[in-house]
This record gives sequence, structure tokens and C-alpha cells, in this order.
Amino acid sequence: MTDCSEVELALEELALGTLSGDLASVLRRHLAECPRHPQLRELALAAAALAFEPEPVPPRPELRERVLAATAAQLPARRALPRRRALWAAAAAILLLVTTGLAVAWRSLAEERPEPLLGTATDQTRGVSVTIRGGRDSVSVSVAGLEPPPPGMAYQLWLVQGDAWVPLTTFLPDPQGRWKFVLPRSFHPGDRLCITVEGAAGSAWPTSAPLIFVTIGE
Repeated sequence: MTDCSEVELALEELALGTLSGDLASVLRRHLAECPRHPQLRELALAAAALAFEPEPVPPRPELRERVLAATAAQLPARRALPRRRALWAAAAAILLLVTTGLAVAWRSLAEERPEPLLGTATDQTRGVSVTIRGGRDSVSVSVAGLEPPPPGMAYQLWLVQGDAWVPLTTFLPDPQGRWKFVLPRSFHPGDRLCITVEGAAGSAWPTSAPLIFVTIGE
């Protein structure tokens, strides 16, 4: 072995004295003739220092007892703080779960709870029904049981306030005869909603007999 790269791989073993025999002789001969390995000196010094590492000395019995007693006295105080932290963390986690559960339950109840009923009416002859539900700012009108209007015609929703008829919108029901509309809450208890059949573009005044009336309550 005379290649420097191969010699580099065996330098540590040579410096620590774990390499012997012909291989060690070849390495020493190479190092004596080749100036490219200055790190051998540092390795040799480190190996020499390891040889002078002192042997461990057992502690005196009284010193050992004092150290153990001091350590035992400090253990409860040192462990109390992590335990309190763990209890606080557990309490915070439980509170978070409870709060989250209540929020989810409240949201579910709010979504499932229908808006207050303001009025309902059913025409038994035609099978048409109208339901009015309202919140603080808006009102939803749900209609069911409508037949498709004649060609070129549409249903029209009216707000009746005393003798005044206010046109709201025209509409066509879905294939199941249903329709739903949301409008601002701009009327008063006692007002009525009415449905008529008008031209597709709507009318400023009813031109057909009302299909159904529903009175708006509180």
C-alpha cells in the first residue's frame, strides 16, 4: 500500500496503535518518505493524551449520601410544576372541546330550527298551499301544489295592503309545483299575500281571479 489515499484511511488506526504487522511497517515507511500527511502528528498527540486519562475514583460515602439527600429534597418541588401545567393543559383541552361542542350544537339547532311562522293557507279545491316564515329582516314565501300555467302566462305574487295591490314578482313553479321566494320584511301584520295568473311579463293590476290569499300575522 503506497497510494496516499489508501494511507489516509489507515492513519487513525496507526496513530491509536491498533494496527500492527507488515501493514503497519509499510505505512510507517510511507509516512517517513512522504511529506503529504501532516495530520499524523495531531493524531499521535491525541492518542498519547488518551493514554493519560485518569482512572475513575469512587466518591466518599458521606459525599454520596449528601448528594442523594439533596436530590431527593428537590424532586417534589421540581415535579409539582410540570404536574400543575399538565392539569391546566388538560383543563384547557376539556374546555376547548366543550366550547366547540356547544358551538357546533348551537349552529346545528340554528340551522334546523325553522323561522317563525307568520301565516299559512291552503286551497283544498286546487290543492295549493302557501306558507310564510319570517325573521327580523326578511320573509320567505313557500308555495306548493301549483299546476304549470298556460303557455305565455305566469303566476304573480301580490302584497295586498287594504285596497292597494302591490305587484311583487312573477314566477313559474318547478316540476313538482313548488316555488320559494325571499323578500324584505316591508309589511305589517294584517297585510295579505295573493297569487294570480297573469301574462309572462306581469301586470300592474290583477286581471284574473285570485288563486289563494294568506294573511300575514305577527
